[in-house]
Amino acid sequence: MEDLEPFYPNRMAGRILGMGDVLSFVEKAQEVMRQEDAEELQQKIMSANFDFNDFLKQTRAVAKMGSMTRVIGMIPGMAKVTPAQIRDAEKNLKIMEAMIEVMTPEEREKPELLAESPERRKRVAQASGKTEQQVSQLVAQLFQMRVRMKNLMGVMEGGSIPSLSNLEDALKTEQKNVLSNSKD
Repeated sequence: MEDLEPFYPNRMAGRILGMGDVLSFVEKAQEVMRQEDAEELQQKIMSANFDFNDFLKQTRAVAKMGSMTRVIGMIPGMAKVTPAQIRDAEKNLKIMEAMIEVMTPEEREKPELLAESPERRKRVAQASGKTEQQVSQLVAQLFQMRVRMKNLMGVMEGGSIPSLSNLEDALKTEQKNVLSNSKD
């Protein structure tokens, strides 16, 4: 019964055409997250200082919005995501959550501790039933997200929102930079 929602023809047409339904997405987000929490998270994201606690809050808030398939259907440009990709994403989120839950409060707040300490990564891997490589990848993903958000905010500081193609190019360039720096 919780999946029933009001029928809005324009929103449904947008979903059918693969254009998403941003209004429904925003409404769902407002239902599951308090305004103050959303503003605090936004500030942390904009300053590129979010940590594993923030990541966990964000993923749990998205989970409260409904099935991943439904949430992805509301986001413009995501119509090409396959059911297999959605299942993989859900599986990966559960793996990430398992690793984050066994971290100490200090490790969650300061991911740098995990980045600098193989012993801490090994302990998290053993406690979560995952591999050290998976823990290292999770830490690297958080740092990559920080860099991407910082760069995105830099691009948007001029007061204009970049076109999607420019944004995509900027993200690809940044990802290459992060990968080349991690090999050093």
